[in-house]
Amino acid sequence: MVSLWPWKGDNNSTDAYDKRLALLATKITKATAHNDSLRQRGRKFKVTWTLYAGFTYILATLILTLVTGWKSWGSVEYTAVCSGPLVLYGVRKLLTLYYDYRTSKNQIYLDSLIKERDTTIDKLKAVTKYDSTQQLIDKYSSKPSTPQKEQGGDVKKRATAGQHGQGPQQQQRVFVQPPPTANISREPVHQQSGPSSPRQNQPQSPQSPSGPGIAPSAEFAPNAFARAPSYPSAPAFGESRWYDRILDALLGEDETSSKNRFALICSQCRLVNGQAPPGAKSLEDIGIWRCSGCGAMNGKESEATKVVKLAQAAQKETTVMKAEPEVGEEFAPSDSE
Repeated sequence: MVSLWPWKGDNNSTDAYDKRLALLATKITKATAHNDSLRQRGRKFKVTWTLYAGFTYILATLILTLVTGWKSWGSVEYTAVCSGPLVLYGVRKLLTLYYDYRTSKNQIYLDSLIKERDTTIDKLKAVTKYDSTQQLIDKYSSKPSTPQKEQGGDVKKRATAGQHGQGPQQQQRVFVQPPPTANISREPVHQQSGPSSPRQNQPQSPQSPSGPGIAPSAEFAPNAFARAPSYPSAPAFGESRWYDRILDALLGEDETSSKNRFALICSQCRLVNGQAPPGAKSLEDIGIWRCSGCGAMNGKESEATKVVKLAQAAQKETTVMKAEPEVGEEFAPSDSE
């Protein structure tokens, strides 16, 4: 039914708050991208002006000095040569002030959007009684509300159990001699029960092999020699040069490069699960992700998403409770009986 009352109150439903938060999230994303583009554009214009204006000034000074000759200079030539660096610095300073002003203005707008989002989240918490509902869920729910901590505890327990299980095996294997390697002559080990004389404690000099057939060779036993083959080191790939910085300033940095993305490290087993997708600035942009090694859940979910999910779950539970019949309603005796 259409409401004809002009002074309509605020819509406090979960869907309305969901729409508001989604709209605010879109505005915040656009404002953040605009802020980054302003910084990048200001840096690009400053570097472009410095390079081209500096190159033009140096070229003009060389032409006036070598071709025209400084003896035949007039007031125009002296003014151009002397005021060139001042003009270059002044224009660069104006560009810096202009883009700093636009960036600060956009940052104020972004801060206001973030503040409005926090206020909307607080209102949604007050309407849906988020804090009390979360406490009741943590108190009476059969499912744990913090699965990450439990998974982390399980991982630590498994690691501890593995260490305790491997302890006796390692102690037993300390005194076991390795199997004899092929084509390598080994001296038999003589075990003496009595006390050893001080002459036997002296280190014995290595004996040369008795025959050419017993001589060890790296072709048959490569792991028996301490000296490892040396390979020529390859040049470092992706090492930035000075011209790479100039091109990054002129054309913009590549978001897909590894230096502009942070690594996804598991908080439990410290395993690196690749890198974040291009354009991700924080953990909230990625969301929740699972470690490929231990299976623990990592990441950070935004506060707005948490509140909206909890409010929707509470609304569904309320709807189900209202739909269920009261006790004894189905089995009430009829009038005919």
